[in-house]
Amino acid sequence: MCFSATASFAASGVLAAAGATSWHTADKKERVLALIPIFFAAQQFIEGLQWVVNKPSSLSLTLGYAFLVFAFLIWPIYIPYVMERLENKKVRTRILHFLRWLGIFVAMFLLASVLINGLAIRVVDLHIVYDVSIPYTIAWIIAYVLATVGSLFVSSNRFFSWFGILSLVTVMISYIFFTAAFISVWCFFAAIMSALILVYLHIKPKHRWLRFIFKGF
Repeated sequence: MCFSATASFAASGVLAAAGATSWHTADKKERVLALIPIFFAAQQFIEGLQWVVNKPSSLSLTLGYAFLVFAFLIWPIYIPYVMERLENKKVRTRILHFLRWLGIFVAMFLLASVLINGLAIRVVDLHIVYDVSIPYTIAWIIAYVLATVGSLFVSSNRFFSWFGILSLVTVMISYIFFTAAFISVWCFFAAIMSALILVYLHIKPKHRWLRFIFKGF
């Protein structure tokens, strides 16, 4: 998380517990969704360790690269993959398939940028900043958001559309108010929101008044 080691480890523990619970209660098809909080738990645990190290070193750099494996590789590929896997409407599935390939393309470009230009890590105003030189940064942020958040809007499940709205709001807040630490802050917001998946997997079958939220378009 972007504020302290304590906050990062606390978030990691909560998300790991939520993810484990979701995994055991989800049906086989939805287990790909239940993995999301678990992945975020691992990512936040890594950033917690980064706070503990809190000084330039080979360990700090290794943790930074591990954090970016999630931010740059896993999320732009896995999120559209999950949405495609859960979708049952052909047209939307085709769009999600395209977004998954867009996510793969974005992930490969970001990986190349890190490998070529390297990574520097620093703390600014209680936030961890991952300095990576990425050409045409705005264009790649848009492509990244299109692959990840865009796939949520394409889903025929209304829950994911609401989730997409929240994600888009956090993208704008993170970029406008925490530009330097955008990667860390947005991952924090996304990690916290991933706990809503527990709501999706546990509450939707039990409460009729929530059917409006989960009903497909």
